[in-house]
Amino acid sequence: MSRIPLRLILAIAVTALSLTLLTWSLSTPARAIRRQSIQPTQMQLPTPLAAATQSAAQQPLAVPETRSLSVDYPPAIRADEADRVRLTVETDRQVAGIPSVYDTHDVLAEARLEMGGVQVRPPDTVSEPLLPGQSVTFFWSVQPNEAGRFKGTLWFYLRFVPKDGGPEVRQAISAQEIEIESTTLFGLRAEAARGLGLAGVFVSALLDLPFLIDALKWFWKKCAGLLKPIR
Repeated sequence: MSRIPLRLILAIAVTALSLTLLTWSLSTPARAIRRQSIQPTQMQLPTPLAAATQSAAQQPLAVPETRSLSVDYPPAIRADEADRVRLTVETDRQVAGIPSVYDTHDVLAEARLEMGGVQVRPPDTVSEPLLPGQSVTFFWSVQPNEAGRFKGTLWFYLRFVPKDGGPEVRQAISAQEIEIESTTLFGLRAEAARGLGLAGVFVSALLDLPFLIDALKWFWKKCAGLLKPIR
């Protein structure tokens, strides 16, 4: 029984390791989606203390819609790679019988992502106009610099700006915790794993070349033997 050449064993091992590194470093990370429903009572203008004696039947101004907050983020990121976090605020349905805050105020949706140990861009609070029936979307780029688990908070606010020039009101609507794990493979980060994977493919091709040539020679002889009777 002939022994398997050591060079062939080495070539197979290098190829398997290289493909493992490339698969890990080039695969698309999984994503998680979290949804939260926001009711008009959570998006109403706070009643001034001076008006505490007003009739209970008089409803405060509010966003006359139910809205959904949708957070899309990666639970795991390869170390040194950047990925995105997305917050979308959509209208589910209109709600009748609620005094609309849109009549007297400009409404701004504001959001901020806080996460220690991770580069977050943009780092500050971002804002977009919140219009009746319209959705708004916020994006952040997150990039961990080292392996580990990182926890953060995604804040969502509404800012009510009176059209008559009165004082603004800012109200926290949602604070969602986000956890992202930064991973490595055999202690390698994404860029290093890709580089070693590509180098390994090249090395394994050189190791496999003699066996490939022998296989082609054997195949050519077989084909030549089958064609001789035809001639």
